[in-house]
Amino acid sequence: MPVLAAAKIRQTAECALVMAGVPAPSAAVQVDLWLDAELRGVPSHGLLRLERIVQRIEAGLADPHATGIHTWQGSSYLTVEGQNGLGPIVANAALAQIQERARHSGIAIAAVANAQHIGMLAWYAERVAREGQAAIVLSTRARLQHLADSPIQQQQYVRS
Repeated sequence: MPVLAAAKIRQTAECALVMAGVPAPSAAVQVDLWLDAELRGVPSHGLLRLERIVQRIEAGLADPHATGIHTWQGSSYLTVEGQNGLGPIVANAALAQIQERARHSGIAIAAVANAQHIGMLAWYAERVAREGQAAIVLSTRARLQHLADSPIQQQQYVRS
């Protein structure tokens, strides 16, 4: 099996997304998640999704510019209409909002609907942990295909 440098893969995948209409900063975030999944041995959440998301953008089923419509339902509960945006872009925008709110209130929750696949949940939880906060990230879907493919990821530790 050929071995390719992650930097070359990143460049190629980002270029493909930009050519499909994804803004460069969003393409970088999306590819970062996919590469992280690949490097962790979780290819189901990795680069195999590139072709599918490009097809969905070209068919008008995914909006490469959407970040979601954010509505606070209470002091610590945010709902997000994802507008069929790229999952990591919509999820990161929601996460930024609730992280800031949690700094002041102690806790915050977001519920995101109608976004594309958000990817590997650990990617979000670890990002939050690196910033000194704890997170429980949940995902739902029509049916669970594998018991080992947990829709729950929590992260609150620092790796040594």
